[in-house]
Amino acid sequence: MEKNPKQKKTDEYVICRFQFWSGLWFLVSLVMLISVAIALYIKLKSEEGFNFIPYGISYSVVFGIFFISAMLVIINSIKGILLAKKKNDRKMFVRFLLAVILIIPFVSIYAIFASSISLIHYKKYENEAISTQLVV
Repeated sequence: MEKNPKQKKTDEYVICRFQFWSGLWFLVSLVMLISVAIALYIKLKSEEGFNFIPYGISYSVVFGIFFISAMLVIINSIKGILLAKKKNDRKMFVRFLLAVILIIPFVSIYAIFASSISLIHYKKYENEAISTQLVV
């Protein structure tokens, strides 16, 4: 049985809407992961013997949320690629393909740690500049 045209439009609408919301959630979870990574790094540098368990749990939970949101975007993009191939729409195919390629989690994780380390060094130098001004 063929689906009626209204049903095909609904499939496109559902995929595109889910892609938007999962992409938005991916960005929110990326910000959460960066924040928790910075907080954990600051605590590790500032105190010698602190309790790692609450920070480790929060980091694990946030990393899990980030991983799930990344997988949702990837799975939905694959569905969009299949729909674009079925419709023979090259522009939509390229957009969904780029969504899959550009969300590689390893690149995001590298960016998280690179940005957190650079922010930590910036804050460290800022504190040193303030302390040297107070001494003079």
